[in-house]
Amino acid sequence: MQDPGKELTKVLDFKKAVIADQIVLFQEFKEPHEFETKFRALVTDYVQKGIVTERKTEEQTEAGGKGGAEAERDVTPSDAGNRLFGADAIGFVSDLVSRVNPTESVSAGDLARFRLLGLAITRSGNDSGTLGVHDANLIFRYRGTFKLTGAEISALVVTGAANVAHQNAPLWGWVFEAEGKPGDEIVWQSVMRDNSLKASLINCLAKARNPLASEDIPFGRDRIIKIWLESDSDDVKKAALTYLEECGTSADLSLLEPYMASADTTISEHAVLVAIILSCGNDIDQALDLLERHQISNIPSRVVKILFSHPSQLRSDRLHSLADHRSSDVRTMAIRTLVSRDNLADEIASVLLEDQSPEVRFLALQTLQKKKRTFTPEEARRTLVREKNKGFGLLMGPTREGEEFYKKFLRQHYFAMSKDALEGIVDRSEVYEYDAAYALYEKFYREKFDVIARNLDDGFVAEFGRRLQNLINRVGQAEELVAQIEGLSDHIREGVCEEVLGIICRRGDALALDLVRRTLDRDEPDFVAGIVVYLERHGSWEDVTRIAAIVERRNYARTGLFHDTSSDYVAAANAILRLSKSRIADLFSQTFSASLLAHLVAGMTNKQFAELSDLTILSFMSHEGDAVRKAASLKSVLGLTKARCRKLLATYTEGDQYRYYNVIHWLDVAVNTPTSFGRPLADREAL
Repeated sequence: MQDPGKELTKVLDFKKAVIADQIVLFQEFKEPHEFETKFRALVTDYVQKGIVTERKTEEQTEAGGKGGAEAERDVTPSDAGNRLFGADAIGFVSDLVSRVNPTESVSAGDLARFRLLGLAITRSGNDSGTLGVHDANLIFRYRGTFKLTGAEISALVVTGAANVAHQNAPLWGWVFEAEGKPGDEIVWQSVMRDNSLKASLINCLAKARNPLASEDIPFGRDRIIKIWLESDSDDVKKAALTYLEECGTSADLSLLEPYMASADTTISEHAVLVAIILSCGNDIDQALDLLERHQISNIPSRVVKILFSHPSQLRSDRLHSLADHRSSDVRTMAIRTLVSRDNLADEIASVLLEDQSPEVRFLALQTLQKKKRTFTPEEARRTLVREKNKGFGLLMGPTREGEEFYKKFLRQHYFAMSKDALEGIVDRSEVYEYDAAYALYEKFYREKFDVIARNLDDGFVAEFGRRLQNLINRVGQAEELVAQIEGLSDHIREGVCEEVLGIICRRGDALALDLVRRTLDRDEPDFVAGIVVYLERHGSWEDVTRIAAIVERRNYARTGLFHDTSSDYVAAANAILRLSKSRIADLFSQTFSASLLAHLVAGMTNKQFAELSDLTILSFMSHEGDAVRKAASLKSVLGLTKARCRKLLATYTEGDQYRYYNVIHWLDVAVNTPTSFGRPLADREAL
C-alpha cells in the first residue's frame, strides 16, 4: 500500500481513537445516496420534534388560561415541559382510567380517542400507524364531546388521507381544523411520514389542487416535489407525478427531465406523459416533440384528448410525422385530422392500408377512394376485417376486428346507388344479404316506410321466406341446406330487425313511435344508444321503463367483455330524467338497478335534487349500492345548503342504525369545509 502521508495518517489515527474510546457516534457511508437518505431522516426527525414541542406549548398555554373546576382536576405534572399531552388530553385519560366499572362505563367513542392519543405521538424508531376506519368515524361522530389536541387532529388527517382512495374516513373537515393554513398539515406529513403513507398524502394534495404556495410549509414547493420524486418508493414517485399532472405548470418540466430517462419504464413513461400535458398549455410543438421522441405505445385517452383538443393549432407536417407513431390512438387522431383537411398524402394512405388499427385502414381507404381509386366490397373486406387473438384463458381464440368499418364501407357503397339499382339488388338478394336493403330503407326512408313497417311488424318472416326462395331458385331444392338455413332463421331475423329498428330511430319521427314500442316490447333488443335517443326525443313517461330495461341488456359479443358501460347509463339516465321532468317524485318510487339509479341521481339538476325530501335523500344514502350512496352524497355537497347538510348528517349518524362511511366522508366536506373548496372537489369526483 502507498504511504498515506502525514495528514491522512493523522486522520486515520483520530478515527481509531474515536472508535477505541467511543468519543463520538458516527456512521460510514459507501454511496452518496446513503448519506442523503440518513440526512433527510435526521432532518425529518428534527422537524417532527419541533412540531410536537410547538403543539404542546400551544395546548399548555390554552390550558393555563383556564380556571375553575377544570383547573382543579388538573393532575398533570407541575413542570409543563414534561407533559406528553396537553391538559385536556391528560384530563381525559385520567378520567378514563379512574372509572369504577370501565367495562360498562367506557364507550366505543372513549376507546377510539384513547387509541387516537397513542397514535398522535410519533417518534423515530416506532411503528408508523394510523387509526382504524371504525375508530376514525367514531371520533367524528362524538367530536362534539371531545376537545381534541392539535396532535390528535393531525393523526386524524393522516388517517383520512391513508383511506382517501376508499373515502371511508373523514378527512377534509380535519384538514380545515388543523393548525396553519388549510392543507399545510398534509404537506408537513407528506415530508415526515414513511413511504407507506406518503403516497396517499400526496394524492390528497393533488385532489385538493393544493398549489404548495403557503409560506408556512417546509423547504418550499420545488424542494418538496423533489423530495417526493427522489423517494425510493415507486408509489411515492407515481403520486408525485400525478400531483404534477394535476397541479403542475410548464415551469416544472425541469423537475421531470431526470425521470423521463429513468430505467424504470413505468416511471419514465408516466413522467413523459405529465411533461406532454404540461407542455400542451403553451407550447404544443414542445408537446409533439416529446411525443415523437419517446414513442410510448400506450397513451391514455385523456392525454390524446388534450393533445388534439385544438386541432387547428396542429400543423399538417407535424400530423404527417405522427402517422407512424407507435400509439394507435395517436395515429388515428392524426390521420383523422388530416383526412378532415383532405390533406393525407396518397403514398401515406397506401401504406396505412396495412396499419394495425381498423379505423386507420378505413380512413386510408376513404382517402384513396376520394382520389378515384376503387375498391370492390371483397377488396374492402380483405383490407378492413382482420382476425385478432382475444387473449388468454377463457378469452383465448381469434375474433374478427374491423367489421364495423366494413359495414360503414358497405353503407357508403350502396348509398351511392340510385333507388332503382338498390331495389334491383334487394329483389335478387338471398338470406344473408341485407346491406343493400339497409341502404334503401335509410336513403329512401319516407318512400319505403310502409314496406319497413310491414317487414318489421312480422319480424321479417315473409321477407326471409322470399329470400330463401331466391336461394333455392339458384342452387336447387337442397333439402339439407334449406333445413340448416331455416334453423338459423330466428338468429338472422333478430339481427335484421335490430338493424332496421336502428334506421327508424335515426331517420324516423313521432309517427314511428308506436312501431318502435311494439318492436321493443316484442324483441327486447340489446342496448343501442340510438334507441334511447329516439325515445328521449319522441317518447313519454310510459317509455321510462323501456329505457330502464334496455340499458341493462348488453351484447358482450359485440361490445367486448370489458366494455365501459358508464356512457350507456349516462345516456339512459338523461333520457329518463327528461321524460320525467314534471314527475321526479314519481320517478323514484320505481325500482331501478343500482347502476342506473346512481346515474339518475347524478344526472339531476341541483334544483331538482334540492326539491327531494330528506327521507328520499337519506334512502339513497342508505342504499346497498356504493355508487348510489356516493352520487347522493356528492349531490348534497353540490346542491344543498350547509344547514340542510348538517341536518342530514345529524340524522344519518344518530342512533345505532347501520351507516355507510363514504356518506359521512362527503357530508363532512359539505358541512365542515368552505363551499369554495367543497363544491369544486365534489364536482371533480367521478362516480
